[in-house]
Amino acid sequence: GAVRATPSIRVIEHYSVEDLVKEGSRVAGLLAIAEGIGGGPAEIRLSARAVVLATGGIGALYSTTNNSNQARGQGVAIAARAGALIADAEFVQFVSSGTDTPAAHFHMGGVLTDANGRTSTDGLWACGEVASSGAHGANRFASNALLEGIVFAARVAEDIRSIYPAPQPMPAPVAVSDAEGPGLFFESAAIVTLRQIMSDHVGSVRDHKGLVAALTGIAELEREAGPSYGFRNMITTARLIAGAALMRTESRGAHVRSDFPETDPAQARRSVFTLHAAEAQARSAILADHEAYA
Repeated sequence: GAVRATPSIRVIEHYSVEDLVKEGSRVAGLLAIAEGIGGGPAEIRLSARAVVLATGGIGALYSTTNNSNQARGQGVAIAARAGALIADAEFVQFVSSGTDTPAAHFHMGGVLTDANGRTSTDGLWACGEVASSGAHGANRFASNALLEGIVFAARVAEDIRSIYPAPQPMPAPVAVSDAEGPGLFFESAAIVTLRQIMSDHVGSVRDHKGLVAALTGIAELEREAGPSYGFRNMITTARLIAGAALMRTESRGAHVRSDFPETDPAQARRSVFTLHAAEAQARSAILADHEAYA
């Protein structure tokens, strides 16, 4: 209600962010895709001097989660594709779901930010669960995420205001495409498969064999699935999580390796990497596994 009553805020509903737009090395806007409701353009572009990601978590990458269906990790993916550093992606908190299967609950990792919510890419800020601010360490405590959201949202706003003290009206969205097509947003069968892979191999307890199997399955889905940006973003974030989990050869916080059950003091540091590095590491792990069993 308060948002809708604020004249300076334009609310655009029934669209999901699919990618960031860059001008040189700087983020200058975003592309959003219609969710199939409302009859607007299939794809729109929004120009902006600053973009703040507040897209939530990654729970819906798993077959069992207490997150909403929209928590697909898309913010992590589009930031990584724009060149932003990703941190602590392996640290996913699971809680009891009332059955024998743990439910994905909260992601401590995400887009690396500083104390003001700035990412490593100019023009891009992040706050909330999509961000890795360092506030939660290797396992979030209780409801600290609520406090984090409040504190860092205010810091982001102040930081942007210090850079752009003079407000400007936001340009109207520009229609990029009216094309409708199968698989534009959802590939339901592929999504079901991806979620099962993540729950089976990148869940509350991981090991080397399972993580390589996950990375292999993710690569196969990427080759076989349709053109949807929505699914591409899910694939990207799933690979980042599985790859980071494979690289951390210890158990720490919410990250548990059955083949490395002890905590290694030498690994008492944050994991920080680019999408390019994560993709290269995944290819290397798959190739090594293939050669080992050839």
